[in-house]
Amino acid sequence: MAKRRGRNEGSIWRQGGFWRAAISLDGHRVTRSFKTKEDCKAWIRELLNQIDEGLTFNSIQVTLSEFMEGWLSVQTARLRRKTGPQYQQIARDYILPNLGKYKLKDLRLEHIESVYRSLIKKGVGSRTVRYVHSVLHRCLNDAQKRGLLGYNPAH
Repeated sequence: MAKRRGRNEGSIWRQGGFWRAAISLDGHRVTRSFKTKEDCKAWIRELLNQIDEGLTFNSIQVTLSEFMEGWLSVQTARLRRKTGPQYQQIARDYILPNLGKYKLKDLRLEHIESVYRSLIKKGVGSRTVRYVHSVLHRCLNDAQKRGLLGYNPAH
């Protein structure tokens, strides 16, 4: 007989050639597919840890593009006169076209590193790549402080 998972431990089942994991968050069901059952267990553990740190259903729906637009509007008022427009230009030209479609909760170090590699291949200078990293890191730090991320993937 199969072992049943406890209350608030999520669900794991086989569907087609994949494993599916689901967890309840604020009355909504959040699911994801994986190749192995172990990946499902790891995802559930990670999500439960993030829920303990204050993750909500509304926060997992936010994309990097949505968050960064609001973040930039606040930062532009705080920064020096020329720094705010530079942040907006870096985000518009380098960050949002490559990473803007990702939900904050799905953003991983591999995605960020692949953007850095592609920028270097395109001939973008190393100083610009460092500046892109700085802007992205600051943005994701703020998202982490607001409870939208469990950790900063650009750290």
